[in-house]
Amino acid sequence: MEQRSCRSYSNRFAPHAGRSVVRVDLPPAGMTIKRPRGSAVQPRTELALSFSLPGSHEEISARGLVVTDASVGSFRRTGVRFIALRPEHAQLIAGYCRRRRS
Repeated sequence: MEQRSCRSYSNRFAPHAGRSVVRVDLPPAGMTIKRPRGSAVQPRTELALSFSLPGSHEEISARGLVVTDASVGSFRRTGVRFIALRPEHAQLIAGYCRRRRS
């Protein structure tokens, strides 16, 4: 099965709580975060994630594991694989991605 990502905006990126995320690519198994340049996050770092999908007021909380982190131009791109995500939040993400592709 081909997996496509959809774009979303995030509220917080821990451990840098309070920092805004510029953009998030959100496939079902994780996310790629485009964030302001700053400190690197080492691969295998566990993160607490908190975000909401556009058009939704529900906050999604997840635990993730950094798989990549690189400086790209004037920003950083961090790849995170979900390691803990409530089933109802996984369903919200999958539904959002389906609607964005339609």
